[in-house]
Amino acid sequence: MTDREEIYSGRLIRLYREHVELPGGGTALLDIVRHPGGAVIAPLNEDNEICLLKQFRHAAGGVIWEMPAGCIDQGEMPLQTAKRELREETGLIANSWTALGHILSTPGFCDEVLHLYLARDLVADNTSHSRDEIIEVHWLPVDKAMAMAHQGEISDAKTLALLFRLQPHLNPNADITGVSQACGRFRLNVTLLPCPTTLSTSNSPLCAAAILLQRYRPRPNPPVPRCRDGSAR
Repeated sequence: MTDREEIYSGRLIRLYREHVELPGGGTALLDIVRHPGGAVIAPLNEDNEICLLKQFRHAAGGVIWEMPAGCIDQGEMPLQTAKRELREETGLIANSWTALGHILSTPGFCDEVLHLYLARDLVADNTSHSRDEIIEVHWLPVDKAMAMAHQGEISDAKTLALLFRLQPHLNPNADITGVSQACGRFRLNVTLLPCPTTLSTSNSPLCAAAILLQRYRPRPNPPVPRCRDGSAR
């Protein structure tokens, strides 16, 4: 049961203060953004090149790399949104679509759901950018895009997530143990870097994660003392 008060209503989102009953008992007062959701598209051509946008994002402080994406209009299904946004932002029409699941972009305070798609069999059409969209369309080899993601040149979360989901469709013979079929099958290569043993503000995010994993890794249970006959004491 949730009681909520609308704090703000804008063109795209609504902000509510919600009094929530927690599953384990007790209550919490949360500020929650309600969002219509969106679609993100990975356009892939016959040369194994992927279409990425260089787009100005005021909230990000400048231009970033990202995949074509947009919000779901009222009455639209996610695939309809994907087709519309692909044509508007890149001037492309795709004759082959593969759904790659969905992600929750920021579930701590927002209910936005982003639907991910692979678009193939592409045909050129005209773009239709709105006045506030400053976009450059680029075609990059997939390997280059993956390298940019690993090196931090791509920092947009939805683009990183879609590159992750895209991998099994580029190399169906790859494999990794413990990944569910919903996420696909791929090979994960990890490079271990020398890191300090204490946390400080000078640690890189990767080193900080390594320190925390080392500090809080599961430890084996101590052996149970046993009598000479083998029974536990």
